[in-house]
Amino acid sequence: MTNEQREEKMLLCGSSRENDALCYIEDVKKRFAERPIIYYKFLDLLKEFRSQKKDTLMILQEVSTLFSNHTDLLLGFNSFLPFGYKIIVREDDRGKKSSSIIIPNVELVELDDPRVEVYRCVKERDLAGARKDYFLLEGENSISNLVRYGRIPLVSICISEKRIAPMQKLIRAVAAKGIPIYALPQTSLEALVGFNFHRGVLGCGRKLPAMHPDSFMKQQLYINTALHHQNYNAGPIILCEKINNLDNIGALFRNAACFGARAILFDDQCSDPYYRKSLRVSGGHALAIPFNHKGSIQNILQAVKDQGFYIIALVTPHTPCQPQSIIDWRPPSSHISYHNATQDTNNPLKIALLLGAEGPGLSKSAQALADARLTIPMAPDVDSLNVATTAAVALHEITTKFTRSTSLLDRPKNLKRGGFLISLLSLTAATTVLSSSFFFLLLRR
Repeated sequence: MTNEQREEKMLLCGSSRENDALCYIEDVKKRFAERPIIYYKFLDLLKEFRSQKKDTLMILQEVSTLFSNHTDLLLGFNSFLPFGYKIIVREDDRGKKSSSIIIPNVELVELDDPRVEVYRCVKERDLAGARKDYFLLEGENSISNLVRYGRIPLVSICISEKRIAPMQKLIRAVAAKGIPIYALPQTSLEALVGFNFHRGVLGCGRKLPAMHPDSFMKQQLYINTALHHQNYNAGPIILCEKINNLDNIGALFRNAACFGARAILFDDQCSDPYYRKSLRVSGGHALAIPFNHKGSIQNILQAVKDQGFYIIALVTPHTPCQPQSIIDWRPPSSHISYHNATQDTNNPLKIALLLGAEGPGLSKSAQALADARLTIPMAPDVDSLNVATTAAVALHEITTKFTRSTSLLDRPKNLKRGGFLISLLSLTAATTVLSSSFFFLLLRR
């Protein structure tokens, strides 16, 4: 027996189908008799596979590249694989073949499988509000955040076969929670969702029940957020009246995470924060920051006041009430608790930012319940900023003026003034937020 034969025999040890594997190696050797470098590369991969020097998935990816034009060899490699791993080859309508790698905990399903029915006709069901207690989110980052924070239950995920290998980290995290993972070919996934879907994965979550604003505030007062930022629980909260633009809602979450806001309360006139587009624009931060979507703005403001918050209404410079510039504003030296009308000087100031929809802005009744009306200085011929941009600028300006435990020295390093632009560049959804905030900082200096 030659050394090469001994080596081949050694590589077969542990194979579940030794005879099939032996024939397979011989086939590879004959197939590439005129290109032996490919055969020896294959043997090297088998050695690494048997010695476990490389992850099984990495080996499968290299084998798929090596035999990309030989689908029978790709399928034959399955005789070496442990339980749960599999290479499959599919042919599209034009006769083009492509391979996918299946790993443990992933279940291949058909287009008509009832378990993936919740993912059918995504856009139409979004408009009809047909999911009731469930919501969909898309993209690896959003689903990873949902699993990471664990604040909202994940029901299942549906993934394209071709994205299984690149998303193995996500799959393992989801599988560790015992959550079902369903896979379909890319064409079937697109037929299921009803449009050309390129993000590779969808997740289905279960909505948290909305609470009365008073109950929500009492619950959140002593609960640390899942972001685990230092002193995060002392950050401001955001109150929203009649904000319906989904991009703005998503960007509000992202800005809130960037500047350490502890929660967001939406009145019942705002759009649903669980909407798929809002979750996507938020970069997954809507899944980490506590929020509530219930009650009138009056109910919300009263609940916030009862917990001793100082409410700042953000208005346009041309508001008749002649608001104070946010640059000149300073936190009051003492704060009156509206619940019992006693002075509270032992605790740092708790701030709530009140935001209204673009166009009409805040209602007069909402402004009347605020403790202060502030505005962001801007050019005379511009009447207002985008509401998400306003929130970013106001949050940054206010957090720099916070007292004691919420000073910038105690907050995450990327929120210090010198690192503000880097933080905003990486976290803000729209370029308008970046440019507006940049010019505001220039004015401040």
